Amino acid sequence: MQRLLLPAFLVISSVYLGLPARGNAQDADFYFNRGVAWNDKGEYDKAMADYNQAIRLNPNDARGYYNRGNIWGHNKQYDKAIADFDQAIRLNPNYTDAYDHRGVCWRSKGQYDEAIADFDQAIHLNPNYAPLYLNRGNAWKAKGDGDKAEADYFKAFWLQKKKRQFPQNLFCIPMMNLVGWYF
Repeated sequence: MQRLLLPAFLVISSVYLGLPARGNAQDADFYFNRGVAWNDKGEYDKAMADYNQAIRLNPNDARGYYNRGNIWGHNKQYDKAIADFDQAIRLNPNYTDAYDHRGVCWRSKGQYDEAIADFDQAIHLNPNYAPLYLNRGNAWKAKGDGDKAEADYFKAFWLQKKKRQFPQNLFCIPMMNLVGWYF
């Protein structure tokens, strides 16, 4: 256990405490984990550099492409994000989050059919994850199909109700506004 904690501590300390980074410069996980820490701090350029290095060292790890795709998406560079999500999915065809985030990029580009197809696949892989229905509902709404959007919003709401979780800012308000219910 101590063997695993020390490298994690070194990565975290290098980012959060400003200490020099220590670790194997040829270890893709070191760069990936440090990229996650930079990302959490909002230091996207530093996170991107570390994800790039992690990918160079281990091009078969879908996580690096996925996380780099998230930064591209955050920066509204949707084509680059989609390319990274494509690669993550090639490496791991069951990567639910990669389908979901690629769908968000497609929706942001106004390509609603592609977005809905990705959300469909994500839902197929993880049918009890409410945010997927919310995202697909948003795509249906943007496409102009309020009935399908409403069905997805209700599904997201009921999945959350089943878990007894009600994050109003994420699920309740968009669904309630769609059907005319207000708090």
